[in-house]
Amino acid sequence: MLFDRDLYAKRRTRQLNLLRVEALRVVVIAKHQLRRQVLRFLIKDLHVPVACRLLAAQRLRTLTG
Repeated sequence: MLFDRDLYAKRRTRQLNLLRVEALRVVVIAKHQLRRQVLRFLIKDLHVPVACRLLAAQRLRTLTG
């Protein structure tokens, strides 16, 4: 048999799963991008108290994504 339907279905399912994972990754990155920018700004701003800057650095390290 030249065309195996089961093999084709498995490959197609694998491709769709990879696309779903990639789409989810893009959503998570976009979700946390603004939060990262704000935390970086707080860390670099010398007018912000040291305790707040340390807390922002800690939250930036623990942020996933």
